[in-house]
Amino acid sequence: MRGVRLYFKDNNMDAGTSTIIGAAVGALSGLFGALGSQWWTARRDNTTWVRDKKEEAYGKTISSCLRIRYRKSKLSIDSGPYLAEEDITKWFDDIVDFLSWLTLLQIYCSPKFKTKIGKDIRKITAITDNFIGNVLLGTDENVQLTVMNPIDEDTIK
Repeated sequence: MRGVRLYFKDNNMDAGTSTIIGAAVGALSGLFGALGSQWWTARRDNTTWVRDKKEEAYGKTISSCLRIRYRKSKLSIDSGPYLAEEDITKWFDDIVDFLSWLTLLQIYCSPKFKTKIGKDIRKITAITDNFIGNVLLGTDENVQLTVMNPIDEDTIK
């Protein structure tokens, strides 16, 4: 088996040349090592950041969903706990909070769930718009209001 041989004038490399070659190899090794280390650190930091964002989005979505479901402010002996009229605005704030976290969750979730969460956002928005349109806009006989986003079967499916 034959190897590669470098031939110089008298087959000997002088000290100056070997020093320059050694210094060049050392400098390139240090440069590539620093760049590689920087790249790996940035990649790890980005992965950690995305994981933290996912964790926050999932946690806040679940928390706000539970807050909507279980917000009660008064207790009746006959019917049990219920939401008092003065707390309805807090409940609507909870709905807005839930929709915003659900939208953020759609950004950070895995690709196979993006479509499903998008459909859920549209369903909840349609139901909320319909509910708010019927309840908050009122039935004052002097005002005729039209709900801009009525629920249709295509929106819910």
